[in-house]
Amino acid sequence: MSDNCKHKQENRRRSATRPSKLLFRESRSRVTQRTIRTFPIHNQSGSRVPIFNTGGETSMIQFKQHMYGPSLNSSLKALFLIYLISFPYIFYYPFVQDASDTVRGYSDKRFQKVVEVFSSNFASGYEREGAALTIYHRGKQVVNIWGGYADRSAGRKWTANTITPVFSATKAIASLVIAVLVDRGVLKYEDRVVKYWPEYGANGKENTTIEDVLTHKAGIPYLKEQILIEDIQSGQILNKVASATPLWEPGTASGYHPVTFGLILDGILMNVDPKGRNVAQFFKEEIAEVHGIDAHIGFAGDHKRVAKVTTPMFWEFVRDMIKVSVNH
Repeated sequence: MSDNCKHKQENRRRSATRPSKLLFRESRSRVTQRTIRTFPIHNQSGSRVPIFNTGGETSMIQFKQHMYGPSLNSSLKALFLIYLISFPYIFYYPFVQDASDTVRGYSDKRFQKVVEVFSSNFASGYEREGAALTIYHRGKQVVNIWGGYADRSAGRKWTANTITPVFSATKAIASLVIAVLVDRGVLKYEDRVVKYWPEYGANGKENTTIEDVLTHKAGIPYLKEQILIEDIQSGQILNKVASATPLWEPGTASGYHPVTFGLILDGILMNVDPKGRNVAQFFKEEIAEVHGIDAHIGFAGDHKRVAKVTTPMFWEFVRDMIKVSVNH
């Protein structure tokens, strides 16, 4: 082989192993050269995907600059400026907590570290109002603590009897109601909903099973029709659920059902229960009152027992955004 051929082969070999070069536009229209290394990874279209060589010239910040452009630097600078302006208040706020924010309750000495961490939320200002924590270990209560305010603006402290909204965790309670009915032999998870609620089979939902509903596979995560408060008060809402058209064939895919989960279970239960009770009524009479559980779906009692729901302050949002940006 001639020296010229050997020279060409050597050049081709070096080109094959040399990292490729790409130009990335950075802030102020400044163009710099960054090294990337291409690995045999492909996206859904089959195209080769470049992976940044973080051990070389590039870094995560440079990657973000490529992905998000000049706006990333500007946003970080703006957030940092706001954070500096808020600096005195951020460090003053934790100290406005008074002695009434101390933690009360019971804790097994083995879980003292849990109590310390829980208490630190109040001392650091991360807990804006109040909170409670209960832990059961091997069937025995080992931690039952609380602190702060149920409503700071009203001066109402958190007590052992304060209750708080659990939002979508209510789905677990509603599922427990269905489990009780299955345990009693009233229905089965594999039963189709139309067996108990015939109207539900409209518009392609006839094969939906109770299991599909519980596993968020019913295909109607929300209703296309407008929901009015009058619909809920009159019970018309269940007719809208029954006539809804699924977004996908029930049972073939899963998608969180934030709005319709409880409504579908209501429709099933009201057709199965001899008393025509909904999920909330059944849970209250058959589970909560029987077992002495202080939990409610809806609450008709003394609302002063209920903790106020609060939202983050602006400086807290800025602080957390900066933390996320720095840590990533």
